Amino acid sequence: MSDSNRPLPPQKKPRFLSALFFTHMTQGLTTTLPYVIAVYMVRDFLAAQDPDGLPPSEEHVGALTGLLGASFCAAQLITSYPLGMLSDIVGRRIIIIIGNISCVIGVLFFGLSSNYTHAVLSRFAAGLFNAIIGAEKAMIGESLDSAQQAKAMGHISLMWGIGTMIGPTIGGLLANPCDSTRGAMRWWINNNNSPSKNLNDSTISAVIANSTSSGTISSGSVNGGGGVCSQPDGLFFRKPYFLPCVAASLLSMVATALTIFYLDETLPRMKKRCDIGGSVGGTRRRGYMPLGIRDTRAESLNDDDFNGVGEVQLIETALQIDNEVEDGVGGKERVAVEEDYDGSLDDNNITTNHNYSEEQRATRSEKTAAHLELSLPWYKQRNVLLCLSGYSLIAFCFILLDELIPIYASARVIDGGLGFPTSKLASPLAFGGFILVVWALFGFPWMHARLGAVKCITLGLIQTAPMALLIPCATLSWSPPAATMWLAMGFKAIAGTNAFTGCIILVNVVAPKESLGAVNGVGQTLASAVRAAGPALGGLFWAWSLTLFKYLGFESSWGHQFLPFLFGAMVALATLGVYAKVKLPMETRIIGASSPPSS
Repeated sequence: MSDSNRPLPPQKKPRFLSALFFTHMTQGLTTTLPYVIAVYMVRDFLAAQDPDGLPPSEEHVGALTGLLGASFCAAQLITSYPLGMLSDIVGRRIIIIIGNISCVIGVLFFGLSSNYTHAVLSRFAAGLFNAIIGAEKAMIGESLDSAQQAKAMGHISLMWGIGTMIGPTIGGLLANPCDSTRGAMRWWINNNNSPSKNLNDSTISAVIANSTSSGTISSGSVNGGGGVCSQPDGLFFRKPYFLPCVAASLLSMVATALTIFYLDETLPRMKKRCDIGGSVGGTRRRGYMPLGIRDTRAESLNDDDFNGVGEVQLIETALQIDNEVEDGVGGKERVAVEEDYDGSLDDNNITTNHNYSEEQRATRSEKTAAHLELSLPWYKQRNVLLCLSGYSLIAFCFILLDELIPIYASARVIDGGLGFPTSKLASPLAFGGFILVVWALFGFPWMHARLGAVKCITLGLIQTAPMALLIPCATLSWSPPAATMWLAMGFKAIAGTNAFTGCIILVNVVAPKESLGAVNGVGQTLASAVRAAGPALGGLFWAWSLTLFKYLGFESSWGHQFLPFLFGAMVALATLGVYAKVKLPMETRIIGASSPPSS
């Protein structure tokens, strides 16, 4: 086999994976950062438009925040599949580079938005050119063997967790930097203007009031010249959400540089052709050998229908990839034939000369049906469609919760919220990101090795339902709001890692290698659709629940906050039905490393 068809050389793999993982981290950051500050931006935009200076209604805030959150993924919905198909032609690398550049520009313009329309347009434009996640998953499928894919997907979740930890943190600390009681200016004053380093709120307010009136804050010294917090022309005074967006754009610039210099192309058709063993009968045909070719050793799925939880069965197979066999309609499809079958392909039926018991024949029949399904186009393969549907529903559930949490946390207590400022909301969200990192690094690999991907997904969805209902419990009188939110965010991180990482692994397992870009493109398109619908529906559900309580004549709106989160819990439980129908005889998760065969 030629070198172009082998997995990445060991000396290239660290820098390749570093570029891929850092890029995914910035995706988590640039995704969660706008969700955290968007609701506060909307409140400011609406307050500025009110001639009487009255606070905006929660119904209006919820609806507009949901639409703003949906704009990014609505744009991805339009372009994800075309860009996924384009990546099958021009390569994955260029798609990721373009996506990183769009993140840099989009997040800067988002921070500079002067009104609601500008904010929506900046998020929409950034999403149009961002198909990074689909290209990343295709690269992993093409450049790593099955064992390494599972580990890489775990690290993908790890880096996403780091991004979701950094995003809320910098959003909470750096938003409204000229605020006199919190954020970046509090830190700067305590570390630059007082020997005690512990000024109280009134002293800090006086320092900022004196400094901003003379234009000295952010100049590096209280005796300096005009600064970015000077009133009314200071940059951060006029654009209070620009500073965290600058920090996010700088990290996206680093990701862009890493992908340009360190990310190698993995698309098989852009590499040298090689001769491989082809059709049934041993005829050699010229074709492409994907880098992510399945190893000859595979574990059982640990499904109850096969060998039970924890039992490992290594099966020696001879997988023939890209065999050119007429499928009865003139198309050429892939057929996988096990070494056990000493027979021929006749009218799409595999016959064998071995004698088996009825139970063995039933098992063989299931395996044969699975192999024959591989000869179908990917969009007709049952497991591919089920896994894509499940991935979409999981994405919808968690994006709905991601949108609801800031709306709920920032709402007034009388309206069923917590009344948190950005700085107070940042802490539980950052804690959730920390738990996600720890679980993705240590907990999920251990659990996946024992349960398999399907059971990990099932467990994650079961965990999601009570977690979603725990979040609004922070408003109950017996519940400390901050502590409850910390607990809920940690619980959410574990449930999300179990569900998301498992479903990503399954999509790559069931997708035909030659259509990996298209399948992941469809996956991102579907995810973009539900991620566009999720924030919009989350904001609308919040507004509708308030309206419903008023319509029913309740004196207070308190209690309505449980309804939107109840809907999220119901979506998680409904998704269990999708994965209950996924039946795979084998999951390509390799034990131990293996070397690709040489020609």
